[in-house]
Amino acid sequence: MSRREALGVYRVLLRAQRKCFYKDLDMQTSAILAIKEKFREPLIDDATEESRLRSIQDRISEARDAAEFLLSNIVQTQKNPDSPKTHSIFSS
Repeated sequence: MSRREALGVYRVLLRAQRKCFYKDLDMQTSAILAIKEKFREPLIDDATEESRLRSIQDRISEARDAAEFLLSNIVQTQKNPDSPKTHSIFSS
């Protein structure tokens, strides 16, 4: 269950960053690297099975929260060339 759930939330997080950072290749690359790094962090080896499962569930929950945060709180804009004091919002 945890492996399937972890893979599912990993995909959700990748889709969220792709949607959030549409047209911003630098941010997409940084986000992908950060996501991969976080998911590859090793679990504590000497922990009990119960604490390992709790740690996995905590990481899955954290990833879901991160995806939700990206989709609801991040807005990408670019400077409007016609008016230097305004920005245009990227639309996906």
